[in-house]
Amino acid sequence: MRKLEWLLLAILAIAGLGYVASRANQFDPVAVHGPVRSVAFYESVARASAAQFGASVSGWPVTSTTNRGNIMRLVWQRDLVDRGWRLHSPYSVLVTFNGPENQVCRVSVDASGAPVGFYRGPRDPDAASTSTGQQASPETVERARAIALEAFRSKWRSASGLLPEDMRFQLTADGVVEGRDIRFEWTSNADPAGMLAWKIETSVQDGAIGRFALFPLPLEKLREREQEFERTVAPAIFVLIALGVAGLVWALVLTILNLSRKRLPWGFAVRAAAAVGTAMLLDLLLGSELNEQAPDWYLNPQLALTLLTVAALNVGIATVLICAGRSTRAASDFRRWLGVEDFLRLDWAKASVARAFWTSGLVAAFWVAMPYVVSAPFQNLLFDSPTRRALGLSIPMADTLASVGSIAVLFAIAFAFPLLKAYVKWRALRGFLAVAVGAAAASVEMTIDLPWQAALVSSLANGLLMVYTYTRFGVLASVLGGILSVPLARALFLTVNGDVTMQTWGIASLAGASLVVSIAAVLDLRNPAREQEQMLSDEEMVEFQTESERSLVTQRDQMLGEFALAQQAQQRMLPSHPPYVEGFDISAICKPAQQVGGDLYDYIHLHDGRWACCVADVSGKGVSAALYMTMTKGLLNALRLERADLMEIATALNQRLYEVIRRRSFVTMSLAAIDPATRSIEVLRAGHLPMLHVGLSGEATFVESKGMGLALAPSQVFCRNLSAATVKMQPGEVAVLYSDGVTEAMNGKREEFGEDRFAQVVANERSRTAIEIRDQVMDEIQRFQAGAAVHDDITVLVLKASERAENSQ
Repeated sequence: MRKLEWLLLAILAIAGLGYVASRANQFDPVAVHGPVRSVAFYESVARASAAQFGASVSGWPVTSTTNRGNIMRLVWQRDLVDRGWRLHSPYSVLVTFNGPENQVCRVSVDASGAPVGFYRGPRDPDAASTSTGQQASPETVERARAIALEAFRSKWRSASGLLPEDMRFQLTADGVVEGRDIRFEWTSNADPAGMLAWKIETSVQDGAIGRFALFPLPLEKLREREQEFERTVAPAIFVLIALGVAGLVWALVLTILNLSRKRLPWGFAVRAAAAVGTAMLLDLLLGSELNEQAPDWYLNPQLALTLLTVAALNVGIATVLICAGRSTRAASDFRRWLGVEDFLRLDWAKASVARAFWTSGLVAAFWVAMPYVVSAPFQNLLFDSPTRRALGLSIPMADTLASVGSIAVLFAIAFAFPLLKAYVKWRALRGFLAVAVGAAAASVEMTIDLPWQAALVSSLANGLLMVYTYTRFGVLASVLGGILSVPLARALFLTVNGDVTMQTWGIASLAGASLVVSIAAVLDLRNPAREQEQMLSDEEMVEFQTESERSLVTQRDQMLGEFALAQQAQQRMLPSHPPYVEGFDISAICKPAQQVGGDLYDYIHLHDGRWACCVADVSGKGVSAALYMTMTKGLLNALRLERADLMEIATALNQRLYEVIRRRSFVTMSLAAIDPATRSIEVLRAGHLPMLHVGLSGEATFVESKGMGLALAPSQVFCRNLSAATVKMQPGEVAVLYSDGVTEAMNGKREEFGEDRFAQVVANERSRTAIEIRDQVMDEIQRFQAGAAVHDDITVLVLKASERAENSQ
C-alpha cells in the first residue's frame, strides 16, 4: 500500500474520531445528561440515598455493577417514549451494601445521579416475602402511608429530571400486606401517544422504607406496536438465523474433513482454540456483560458452570470458523491470513503481526466513526430522540467476544470472505455477495428500531467497511480492530464527557492504545524481513513463512524435477523423425495430458523390408501408464527382429504383456504395415480405435477390423478375436492412426471433439502435407477445448500417399 494511501487513511481515521468526540454528548447514551461519573460518585449517591430512607449502611462492604437488564433499556432501544421526554440512559448503576445475617441494601442510581430504586431486606426478597392477602390495622396502614407518601414526594423531586413535570400519579395499591411489608403503588397517566405509563412502588417494613422503585409500564398500544414490529422483522431474522446455522454446520464439516485429510494442521486448530479460549476467559473475568450482571459468578458453582458452558460453546464456534476459513482460503488470500498464522505461533516479532497490531488501530477508528458519520444525513429523522443516541450501540463487534454480533462479524471475516474468494470466480458477483454478508453480519447487533433509511445506509456502509478492512488489512487486523472498537469508543466518550476520574481513565486508555500502535508501527517499519515479505509472491510467501509448508514445497519441487526428467526421457524414446518410405509422406506427434503419459507411437523396420507404424494407448495416465508404455515399446522393438507378420507380432506381444501385467492394466494398439511396391497399408487393430482413411473425393471411412486389447486374455483367446484389413492408397489419399485423446477431447461444456469433427478436419486439409495435416488437427482440438482441462493423452500419426518420395520432419 502506498504511503499516500496510508496517510489518507490516517487522516480519515483521525477526522472520524474527532467528529465522534465533537458530538459525543448527543450520541453516547451514557453521556447525555452531564458528565459520566466514576464508581465512587455513584456509591456516594447510593449511600446518601440509603440514609434518606433510614438505612444505616456504615461499615457494610459495597459492590457496584452496571445494570443492563432493566426495562428502561427496552424503552430506549424501541424509541417508544414521546420525543419531548428525556430518558437519562438505558443503564443504571446498582450499588449493593452487604450487611450481616444475609441482609442487603441495594440502590439503583441513574447515570445522571438520580436514585431510581431502593431495596432493604434479605438477599433473596422473593423467598423471604410471601403475600398474605390480609389487611393491616388502620393505624398501621396510616403510619405506613405517611412514610410512603413522604418518600414518594421526596423521591419525586429526585426523579423530576427523568419524567415530565406535568405527569400526574394516582394511588393504585393502598396498604397491601405482603409478609412483613405494606405495599403502596402510584401509577401515572399514559403518555401522549398512549403507549407508556410509569409506576412508583413503595414498601414499608417495620416503620421504614423497605423498597422504592420507579419503572415504566407498557400499555396495550405499545404491545400492539411491538407485535407488529416482530411480525415485520421476524422473516428477516429467521432467514439470517437459518443462513447462520447452515454456515456454521458447513464450517464444522469443512474443518473436520480438512483435519482428517491432513490439509489443515492440528497444531493450527489447537492454537486457535487456545487463543480464543484465553480471550474469552479474560473477557469473563475483566468485565463482560455477564460479569457485570453477576460479579460474583465465580463464587456461585451453578452460575459459573452455566457461564463456562456458554463460553466453551462460543470458543468452539469461533475456533471452527477460524479453522474453516484457514482451510478454504484461496492462494491469493495467503497474505490476509499471514498475521493469524504468526499470531497463533506467538511469533509476534514478525512484520505480519506488528502490521496487524498497528493497522487494527485504524480499523477500530473506522468502526467507531462509521455509525455516526452515516447517520448525519438523517438528523431530521433522529433529532433529539433516544434512537439517535442509541446509534452509539451499533458498532458491529459489540460489547464482548461472546456476543452474537462478534460471532457474526467473525463468521463474515474469517469464513465467508475466504469462501467467496476461493469459489466465486466472477469478481463483480463476489464483491456483491461479500458486501451483503458483511452488511448482514454488521447489522446483527444494530439498534433495530432505526428508520429504515438509516438502517439500510448503516448496514451497507458497515458491509463495505468490513470488506475493505479485510481486503486491505487482513483477517487479524480486521478482527482485532472490531474487538477494540467498543473500548476505543468508550474511552473517547469518557475523555470528552467524563468527570475528572473518568477523563483520567479515558485519556490513559487512549494514550496506551496510541503507544501500542506506535510501537507496533515502528517495529513493522524497522523489521528487516518486511521488504522481503512485500516483494515475495503469494506462492513464495507460503514457502517463506511456514516451515511445514516449505517442506511440502521442497518435496513438490523435487517431484516436479523428477517428472521433468522422466518427461524428457519419454520424449527421447519417441522417434525424432519419420522413416523414408517410397511414395508416402509420414508425420506424428504425441502430447501427454500430464508430465508423462501412456500414449506411444513408433516406426518399426520389419526384417522383410517393410515399415510398420504403431500407435498404442496404455490404460490410465501418469507414472504407471508411462512405465507400461516403456515396457510395450521395448517388447515391440525386440519382436520386430523375430517376425514380419503383424498377426504374429501382436500375438507374441500380447502373451508377454499378459504374463507381466496380469490384467492390472491393458494396452490398445494399431499396427499399420506399409508396402511401397503395392502402395497399400495392412492394418491390425488390437482393441484400438479404427484407422481413418480419407479418399481423393474427401470421403472419410473408418477402417475397422476385429481385435481385443493386449494383456487382457491368453494368446489362444486373443488370436480368435484378431484380424487384419488392407487398404489400397492412391496418391493424395490420407490415412490417420490416433488415440482416444483426439475424439474424446472435451470443451468447457463437456462436449467431445468426436469422430465426425475429426474426420472433417482431415478431409478439409487432405491436400496439404502430412505435418500440416497433423498440426491442423492439433490446432482444431486446442481451439475446441478453449482452455478446458486436458484429461487424456493425444497422439496423431498421419500417412499420406504421394507421387514422389517426400517425408515430413
